[in-house]
Amino acid sequence: MTAVRAPSLLAGSLDEFRRDRLGLFRRLSREGGAYAQLRIRRTQVLFLNDPELIGQVLGVRRDHFSKDYLRPLFNPLVRGSIEIADSDSWLHERKLAMPAFHARRLESYGTDMVDLTERMLAGWRPGEARDISADMSGLTLEIVAKTLYGIDASRYRGDARDAIAIVMEDFADRAGSLLALPVIIPNLRTLRFVRALYRLNKELNRMIRERRAAGAEGPDLFEMLIRAKDEHGRPMSDRQVRDVSIAIFFAGHETTATLLSWTWHLLASHPDVEARLVEEFESVLGDNRPTYADMSRLPFAEMVLAEALRLYPPAYGFGRLCLRECQLEGLRVPAGAVTLMSPWAMHRDPRFYDDPDAFLPDRWADGLAKRLPRYAYFPCGGGPRMCHGSNFATLEAIMVLATVLRKFRLRSLPGWRVEPQPSITLRPKGGLRMSVESGEAVRKSPALA
Repeated sequence: MTAVRAPSLLAGSLDEFRRDRLGLFRRLSREGGAYAQLRIRRTQVLFLNDPELIGQVLGVRRDHFSKDYLRPLFNPLVRGSIEIADSDSWLHERKLAMPAFHARRLESYGTDMVDLTERMLAGWRPGEARDISADMSGLTLEIVAKTLYGIDASRYRGDARDAIAIVMEDFADRAGSLLALPVIIPNLRTLRFVRALYRLNKELNRMIRERRAAGAEGPDLFEMLIRAKDEHGRPMSDRQVRDVSIAIFFAGHETTATLLSWTWHLLASHPDVEARLVEEFESVLGDNRPTYADMSRLPFAEMVLAEALRLYPPAYGFGRLCLRECQLEGLRVPAGAVTLMSPWAMHRDPRFYDDPDAFLPDRWADGLAKRLPRYAYFPCGGGPRMCHGSNFATLEAIMVLATVLRKFRLRSLPGWRVEPQPSITLRPKGGLRMSVESGEAVRKSPALA
């Protein structure tokens, strides 16, 4: 571990946290040594900038920490509806969900992913400008709904779809505030959120009742959660099924949409990388649709995604609440303190990456992942709580990239400023407007001949 140097002490850092969170994380990474102390309102915050310290919080001493640092963001009226699972409850629910992400399940998911991407592309036209961020969000929503829950999300219009959008928007704003004060007095915005969540819960409760009544076993995650029992023979309650379903649905939808959006931006900014990616897809796939079986033969595609996740990790920063005082490699962490960790800052640290702000997929070609300290690259978190849908997300991203690039290329719009916005994930601020070009026209271009 890097020796712990004298930390920076920043009093009342809320303004900087709100104004330029990503800049603050980078500055603390450069100036704070292995860790930095700051205070946001009344909360003592420890920003961890050392892979060993991060590993202690996410792994070795995880029982001393909780994800519940987010709970104050939500009005008491809402806390019972969105649960941030901890301890035994979390472990039980995680084990029940794991089979949905096994390889044999992923094989069947790939077909649905390609089908839904092709359905989206049927509405695209060469020469038009589109908000690719919105397109990726809509597509990943439909993919998660279809593959994990057996739902055709395209038929949900009006109430149900609006409810999903409202819940996502409100959760994004609150999570983006991170350590904002809780809403004590209900206001119009809170009531709007509660009504939307009520509609969403009502729809899920109806689906759960129908699935239980039908008695037939199905292949999707929804059915697995309903039918599963733990080692003591305990099934999940309807509420557990509903809450786990909501959490996985939103996490799987939002993070992959963000990854794809940034990947399209990076490819448009680096045509040489895009050309190599297209060449790999054409060499491996020919005229065939991509499948799960092709994944092992697409190493450059995986390197492109690894580099996109390094530069623009959807989970750009996250925290843990210290439940009881502990020592992390000699660093005292008092109960009630919040530890902050930032993949955004760590992934751009020159201690671990040459030319850290450059998009260089080939940096992953010579075994960099094995040489790095464990938590110098952690786009999916770490420890037992690491996202168990990472293989699903990688499959989804590659299926979408390969399917889109068979027909189209996406180009940056002149004058459209692209910058990251730290919200629930690291979204492109204001969306990502891009122009659509025919892939066939690009192949015939004299410049590429």
